[in-house]
Amino acid sequence: MGRALSKIFSFLAVAAFCLLNANLSYSQIPQSEREALIALYYATNGDNWTNKTGWNGAVGTECDWYGVTCSGGDLTELALASNNLVGTIPSGLGDLTTLTTLQLGSNSLSGSIPTELGNLTALEYLASTIIR
Repeated sequence: MGRALSKIFSFLAVAAFCLLNANLSYSQIPQSEREALIALYYATNGDNWTNKTGWNGAVGTECDWYGVTCSGGDLTELALASNNLVGTIPSGLGDLTTLTTLQLGSNSLSGSIPTELGNLTALEYLASTIIR
């Protein structure tokens, strides 16, 4: 009986260790990128987006926000096309330097394209109808 109980406790200890390590190893994007995403939310009336699931959640959850895709701890895609974004694109989006895809088309965005978007040197795909 004591041996079986010892095995159960060992198993639970290993399981708890794995769960804790999984949580600690969750990759976070840099604070400047989090701030750029939040700036986009507020500059484009995020409270009225069609889908805003997860947005402005706890630090470390950014890669789970609707339209945000990460790979290896890098924010690689921002896909918010047809999501009722209304307003202007904040210059802070230029801080998302690991973006390969930016989809903001079919929204009601206005104003100039910020020159800081020139910092997006990894960008491979840009939606064709960003500004109206």
